[in-house]
Parts: sequence; structure tokens; C-alpha cells
Amino acid sequence: GAVRTRASEHIRAIVDRIGIPVVETYMGKGAISNREPASLMTLDSGPEGEAARAIERADCVVAVGYDIAEHDPQGWNPDLEKTIVHVDYEPAEVYRHYNPDIEIVADVGAALEAIDEQLADGACSLWCGDLHERLLEAVTEPPSEDDPVTVRNALPLLREAMADSDVLVSDVGSHKMAIAQSFPTYEPNTCVISNGLASMGIAVPGALAADLAIEGNVVAGTGDGGFLMNAAELETASRLDCGFTTVVFNDDDYGLISEKQEDHRGEHTGTELTNPDLVTFAESFGLEAYRPEGWDEIESAFAEAVPSEELSLIEVRLD
Repeated sequence: GAVRTRASEHIRAIVDRIGIPVVETYMGKGAISNREPASLMTLDSGPEGEAARAIERADCVVAVGYDIAEHDPQGWNPDLEKTIVHVDYEPAEVYRHYNPDIEIVADVGAALEAIDEQLADGACSLWCGDLHERLLEAVTEPPSEDDPVTVRNALPLLREAMADSDVLVSDVGSHKMAIAQSFPTYEPNTCVISNGLASMGIAVPGALAADLAIEGNVVAGTGDGGFLMNAAELETASRLDCGFTTVVFNDDDYGLISEKQEDHRGEHTGTELTNPDLVTFAESFGLEAYRPEGWDEIESAFAEAVPSEELSLIEVRLD
């Protein structure tokens, strides 16, 4: 709700003035820049759970545009002890672990302006700076030569190839969790994630729509399973003379579903994929296609393809 209602500028004004720590939901990425010392990225971010630790220490949470379908409030209010201020353009969906003490139902930007006027300059001391530094260092450090090829390890290279205003549209799957938690985002509406009732297959048609809507570069980040669900939209994109980059993280599996099956039953079934040659497939639509091997080639492929105005596809084979 914070980025949909374009209220991020009002959030940033409060943060700039009093330094109140901010933790975002997946769909709220970019509400403030992750470069800000007050930013702890998303609710699950941090190799040591920095964002969760910040929420644990909070006695009052101002929830701006928050939807419980996105992130179960039991995770951040398990003991029902936090004071919650609900700020949104519609009433709260009350839940045992999300029962606001105060609801401000109004234009979100106007509500935040009014809150800002009531806060003294010394209303907050920024105690999370050291957490922010460790968190940002962890998600921006490039992989070393011997690191395995994983989505998390690849994200710093992808981020480096993209400008702050470029748009990443994430599909749904295990790669989405990595993007949500570990892809630094600096502007609102520049990391688009389907969450809550998450829809696999969103990345390619979503990137197509984003490319038609903005002037900057667009990247579709997807797994092989999500990509194959709507891969035919490459024909639509080609016919409409779109130009965006599709990055397919390929593990020949519905990886997140396999993980969940193994968590529940100790094994997985029906989730492994027999994929076509994705490079040849992409080339058949007239795309420039890459299958880089090793970190140097992956970095070069990102640097070459992402700023392009042509349609392209990069297949990143995961270890």
C-alpha cells in the first residue's frame, strides 16, 4: 500500500528527519532506499535475521499500507505485546496478531504528513545503523571465484548491472525469496514481486508491461518453472518490439515446491522438470541468448544484456 499509493516520499521525509527504522514487506520494497541507514530491507532479510531482530525490539509498529496476506503478523507480533498503528486507505483486516490500537484510514500520504507534524525532532534515535551496515554489506558483496552459482550469490552482479531506476519483475519460486530478502532496492516500484496469492508465470508478461510503461531498462527474474508457464509471451514481446532482459535461474525443478514437500514429508515428487534448450528456444523468437559459465561470464552477460534495448535471455545454471 505504501508504494501503490505513492506515499514513499512521505515515508522518506519522516525517515530523513527522525531516522525511524524501516522494515519493508516484499511488495513494499523501495519505499525507502536500502542505502538509508534506517533501512533494514524486508521482514526476512539478513544472514543473522537483522530485520526480525529490529522488529523484536520495537514496542510500537506503524504499519503503512500493510496487508496481512503478504506476511503473517504472527511472525513479528507473536506475543501480542506491540502497539500497532494502522495507516492505510482502507480499514485493517483484523486478526489475532494484527489488532491495531489505532487506525488511520485516509489518504496514506496525507496521514503520514499529519503524523510527521506531531513528531518531535528527537522522537527517535537510530540504533539500527550497525545492523544496516552488516546487512547491506552482505547483499552487495560480489561472489568469489569458488562460490557456488546460486541466486543469492548472483544478485549483487545483477544489481551492479542495473541502474537505481531500472525495474526488476520477479516471478514466484525459490528465487523470489532470494530477491525479496537480498536484492537491494533504491526506488519505489522498481522491484515488482507477486506475494500473498502469488502467481507463478508473472515475470515475462510483467516485464513486457513494464517495458511498455517506462523508459528505463527492465529485467524479468524467473526460475525455469515459472518461465515455462508463460514463455510464449516472448512472441508477444517480439511482435510489440519490446526490449527487456529475461534472466532464467535454472535448476530443472520447481525448487520451492520441492523444499516444502521435503519439509512436510521428507521427500519430493512430481517437481523435477525436463527443460528444453532454453538458449535455442529464446533464439527461435529472435532473442539474443546467453548461457554463461562461471562468475566472470555471468557478470559479463549481465553487463552486456541488461542495458540493451533489445530482447534478450540469460540462462543461469544453478549449482
